[in-house]
Amino acid sequence: MSDREAQQLLPGFFLSSDADFAGFFTPPALRLVSATLQRCIREREPDCIFLAGPEGSGKSHLLQAACNAAAQQQLRALYLPLSQLCAYQPAEVLENADTVDIVCLDDMEAIAGKLPWQEAIFHLYNQRFQQEKPLYFAARVPARALSLELPDLASRLAACLAFQLPALDDEQKAALLIHLAQLRGMALNEVCARYIVQHMRRGIADLVAMLEKLDHASLVAGRKLTVPFIRAVLDEPSL
Repeated sequence: MSDREAQQLLPGFFLSSDADFAGFFTPPALRLVSATLQRCIREREPDCIFLAGPEGSGKSHLLQAACNAAAQQQLRALYLPLSQLCAYQPAEVLENADTVDIVCLDDMEAIAGKLPWQEAIFHLYNQRFQQEKPLYFAARVPARALSLELPDLASRLAACLAFQLPALDDEQKAALLIHLAQLRGMALNEVCARYIVQHMRRGIADLVAMLEKLDHASLVAGRKLTVPFIRAVLDEPSL
C-alpha cells in the first residue's frame, strides 16, 4: 500500500463502527475518563487529553468511541493507530488532519525514535491549539515516560489532561465477559465467566475471541453456556 492509498483509507479503515460509549465496560476507575470524553465531545471543548494504560485497558476503544460519538453529532473525526501507520510518511498520513473536528492518535509509543513523526505531531498540536480544536492521545505509558527525542513535543504532551487506565483484574475481566455477552444476547453467568478467565490466556483480545467462539458453538450445538460445555470448547484441538 502506498502512502497516498493509506491516507485515502484513513477516515474509516481503522475505525470500528462497534466502538461506542454505551457498550463500553466501565468499572469505577474508568467512569471519569469515559464521562470526560463524552462531555468534551458533547460540549465541543478544545481539550487535549492523554490516555495511558496497558494493552486491554480500553484506551483504544475509548478513542474510537469518541470518534463515533463525534460522527453522531455531525462532526468529522479521525482515528489514527500509529503502530500501523508510522512506517508511512507523516505528511501523507496527517494530511488535512488539522481541518477535522476531532483527531485521535493511538499508540503514541510507536513514534519513539522517529523524529519526523514527532515533529509532524508537534506541528499538528500547535495548529489545533491555535484553532481551538481537540486532540486526543493514547499510549501504553504516561506522556512523561515516552522516549521522545523532541523535547517540545514531550512538554506539550505532558501538559495534556491525563488519565491513567489500570489493567483489569480477573474479577473485572469476568464482569467484562458478562457485559459483552449481554450485548450479544448471550446468557453467561458469573461461574462460567470466571471459568473462562481462569482456564485460558487472559489477554482481553483472547477473552473476546473466546466469547465469540462460544457464541457460535452454542448456536450450532443448540446448547446453553455451562461449565462442561465451555470446557469442551476450550479443549478443542484448534485452540
